[in-house]
Amino acid sequence: MDTIDPSSLSEEESVIRVFISKLFNCVQDTMDKEIGKEDTAASDLMHMRQKLMVAFKTCYQNVDYTVNTHKDDYGMDDLEILSQLGSSGALRSNLETLIGSFLELVGKYGPSKLESKKSYDYLVIQIDDTDMAVGNAFKICDDIRNYFSLPNVIVLMASDMEQLMRTIEQEYIHRNHELITIRSNGARADHIQNCNKMAMQYIEKMFPAGHRIELPRLQEYLQRHHENLILEYWVKDKTGKPEKKNIFQDYKSSNNIQQQLLKFLYDRTGLIFRAEAGKLHAFLPRRMRELTHLLKLLSNMHEIDFDKIHPLSGKVNEEVRKLQDNLKMLEEYFFEFWCTNHLKEELQEQIVELREKDVAILEETLVRMEEDKETASASVILRTILWNKKFADALDDKQSKEEMIVYCRNCMEEWQKQEEEVGLGFRIL
Repeated sequence: MDTIDPSSLSEEESVIRVFISKLFNCVQDTMDKEIGKEDTAASDLMHMRQKLMVAFKTCYQNVDYTVNTHKDDYGMDDLEILSQLGSSGALRSNLETLIGSFLELVGKYGPSKLESKKSYDYLVIQIDDTDMAVGNAFKICDDIRNYFSLPNVIVLMASDMEQLMRTIEQEYIHRNHELITIRSNGARADHIQNCNKMAMQYIEKMFPAGHRIELPRLQEYLQRHHENLILEYWVKDKTGKPEKKNIFQDYKSSNNIQQQLLKFLYDRTGLIFRAEAGKLHAFLPRRMRELTHLLKLLSNMHEIDFDKIHPLSGKVNEEVRKLQDNLKMLEEYFFEFWCTNHLKEELQEQIVELREKDVAILEETLVRMEEDKETASASVILRTILWNKKFADALDDKQSKEEMIVYCRNCMEEWQKQEEEVGLGFRIL
């Protein structure tokens, strides 16, 4: 069954309803593939289908009453409603029956049939990025805790636990908003602290420490010199070959992941991202999710032959176009992703506004921002990206190779003091 992405749910949708819908689609696909096969026992298949359809209808009605609190009567009188749909226990029981029937079906007729023709023991439900569903995270967690705690279900959830705890904490603060607002400052702070404790207890109860698999702390791995730790990122070959390609194949001699990433960026953009020993470069990701995003960006960049970037004839060639594309992608990454994950909201707005300013105002603003510790790294990174992008765009004006070198060197003189501090520079094109 496909992964459930809670961040795509609207406020009106329930993760339980989405699960039932996905399960129904799996059943339909299995039935469609098996019907008409010579070795399929038609009567057994139809019997299982009938049993599953009844279970689906019952669970859907349970969800409508218990989770979504809709009050359609489905042709039943009040006593039937009370007896069949009145509690969350009924939904759990009916979900267990439904899932058991589904496991029996795929055990006999699914793509990975069991030789013994018996049922599978467990259904693995994959739920991704619950922490990203900011408005629904608490409700989603409650639904999972209340209705998926079943003997034939394993829930595999991927989430940023710190972000999820903050979301749960905000839900408790919201629920106690009136009580918090009427308290004195000291009592208000105590009550907010209690909300924090309740959120921590909720997380610990739902995700016991022994049931978690913690991903490596990427920042620590990148800062240290792990000579035996290198990146591999396999993508489809752009030349049309069937086998996949490791984009870091040519960087295996690098000492660590940080060097791999910085050398790759250099070869794709001409930017010199140079980290100091024992420090993580400001532009590199701190979390696994950020690393995944950056790797996706890098895999989409063009390979460039920089020896062909500045032909003496001044004619713009395909390599120039590739460089322009790569720098444009890096600029988008900086504004749309890096700023979001590394700057406070007010600083994000301040940086993003720079995109619309002309060169003179931009230069003046960046100089001021470099003097502020909070914005220094962001402004230096932005200036490096934008200036290199300007160099690439200037090639469309057919400037000569000699003029471009002088232009770069003049900029390098201005950057000399920042290069050592932040670890950024230019390639002499």
